[in-house]
Amino acid sequence: MVDDWFRLEAAPGRLATQGPPTHLLRMPRSPTADLAPLIKLLQAGVPPARAATEFCRVLAIWKAELRDDDEELQERLSGLAEQMTTGIEEMHEGISEASDKGKPTLRRILATHEAVLDEVRKAQQAG
Repeated sequence: MVDDWFRLEAAPGRLATQGPPTHLLRMPRSPTADLAPLIKLLQAGVPPARAATEFCRVLAIWKAELRDDDEELQERLSGLAEQMTTGIEEMHEGISEASDKGKPTLRRILATHEAVLDEVRKAQQAG
């Protein structure tokens, strides 16, 4: 008997995957995948409020996913805060070494990172 997830093709003995209906899939989300749009915004140097809004979207996903696991949520937030802090420290060094022409762009990107880090810290405190 053929599993419901497979169907027989016209050629005898040939089996093709049909896959389950996509609305039934409940794949675990990857924190990295959740953060990908935010990282792109940070790299682009969008206005701080836009990046902070994107972080709030990610936080809502994580809270829904981890509603019964506050420890895991706090671990994710701590890891993100650590990465953001390191990035901000590196940007401060980069700004001091940058040419005058590049400094405004770097300062804009820095402001965006700082705004997101502020939101991460607020989320950690709200715990």
